[in-house]
This record gives sequence, C-alpha cells and structure tokens, in this order.
Amino acid sequence: MCLYVVFESRIINAAGYICRLAVSNIEPFSVVLQFTPGFDGNSSITKWTVQALSARNATWTTIYETATEQQDTKSIEVLNLSPYMEYQLRLVANNVVGASEPSEPTRQFQTIQVRGKKGLQLSVQMENSTIQVVL
Repeated sequence: MCLYVVFESRIINAAGYICRLAVSNIEPFSVVLQFTPGFDGNSSITKWTVQALSARNATWTTIYETATEQQDTKSIEVLNLSPYMEYQLRLVANNVVGASEPSEPTRQFQTIQVRGKKGLQLSVQMENSTIQVVL
C-alpha cells in the first residue's frame, strides 16, 4: 500500500502595488478615495493606510487608517481632514506579511470651506470699524 501526501504550497507576500487613485466627494472634513487594489500577496488585506502631503506636513504622514474585512474594497472614505486645505494622498495596503509599497499620489486637491448656518452672525473688527455679516 502506497500513501501519498500532497502539500499545497502558497507563498505569502506583502500586498502588491495599488493604482488608479482618484479623489471624489470632496467635503470640508472628508473625501472618498477610489482605487484599483493590487495583488493581495495571497493573504487578506487587513488594513488600509492613507498618507498625505499638505501645508501642515511637508513629508508623507499617516492621516487615516481603516481595518477591513471586505476583500473587494475599491474605495475608502477618508475622514478627519481640515477644511480649505490642499492635500495629496497615497494609499498603502497591509496584510499579515506587512505593508505594500505606497501608491502613486493623487492629484493635488483642496477640501471645501465650511459653510455657515443660516442666521449665523459673524463680526469682524478692524481698527475702529466693525463689519457685521449675517449669513
């Protein structure tokens, strides 16, 4: 009697390169980042890391991370941005092995200003003059 044992070998690597980043739904505090995921390295993506360049950060800085259980993720809502700020974003995929190379950055964009509420009064004082604006 012969006994055969078959082993299935799967090499697990860090996640692959992410491409086609695009920014949509630009709001004062958030944007939607759309992308095409790269190869997952034979292991589920566990976290997405969003890095940014902005007027506040001259180097790439992690500004948002989100854990994921969905393996077909193609967009992320990036929260906690600052109004009326210029940004460039890039994305990193993380699996059990580690992080992918960062994607190419998005085009530069600017979050929109916060709009005032109806009836909100704004007073500005300028050297002995007062300007009152009612929105």
